[in-house]
Amino acid sequence: MDFLDPRGAPVQRPYMGGAPSLKMVAHYDDCNGMFAVDLWEEGKGFILDLTHEYNYELDPERREALVPALSRNERDHFLDACYSIVSCSAPFFAQSDPAGRIMSQTAASASS
Repeated sequence: MDFLDPRGAPVQRPYMGGAPSLKMVAHYDDCNGMFAVDLWEEGKGFILDLTHEYNYELDPERREALVPALSRNERDHFLDACYSIVSCSAPFFAQSDPAGRIMSQTAASASS
């Protein structure tokens, strides 16, 4: 799995000494709608979890959402200093437009 910026360049990982975000290990669970990316190396460091929810329970409108979460291995105490660098945002809600379905996040959605 590669994370690229809008220019197509790999995102640098400051918590890994500036290593590029290329060839990261990812796991997909089709049954539960979960996608996890190891942001350090497999089994160590931060893990970005993206979960698809058809009726997101924390949304008053119960919309379809892509919910990001950040987890880590408990034994990796060296990551304590990195939380200010790595963060997750609010869920992305599915919205329709004339061109088809897109995933987007609006200010109103982020505050829900």
